[in-house]
Amino acid sequence: IYDLVAGVHYSLDTKSKVAHRFFVPGPAPVEALPGERPSSATPMDGSYCRSGPPCLVTTSESLGTQFINGLAADGRRVTTTSPSDGVRGNGWKAVIESWYSPELRMILLQKESDSMGESTTRLENINRAEPDPLLFRAPADYTIVDQPASR
Repeated sequence: IYDLVAGVHYSLDTKSKVAHRFFVPGPAPVEALPGERPSSATPMDGSYCRSGPPCLVTTSESLGTQFINGLAADGRRVTTTSPSDGVRGNGWKAVIESWYSPELRMILLQKESDSMGESTTRLENINRAEPDPLLFRAPADYTIVDQPASR
């Protein structure tokens, strides 16, 4: 059980009905989309490219803002390509399009495509009501044992 607001994690031992309680720091603030890069072509890694092809190139572009399920979402398309003279022979291209909600701090829609196919992941049936507080507590019949903080 994770309660990020309270900064608590419970690990339940169902056989002995013990809840091991760990205190954890809160989540770090979200500053950018996962995998975000400057809006220009950049090689994956200079030392990798010097050792020979393929030298992967990644570009990132903003897609602006649109509403998804009533929430404003910022779009970004990241394209990774390899040259046609690389190990794969005829080149390779992968595209990831993500729509991120700053309000929810999560991706609402992500489309991925490459030579193996396409996939879409979508967050649906968003319920913004407060969850039942009992979902974030150890069961009433469990003994709570506080665990030492990790160093």
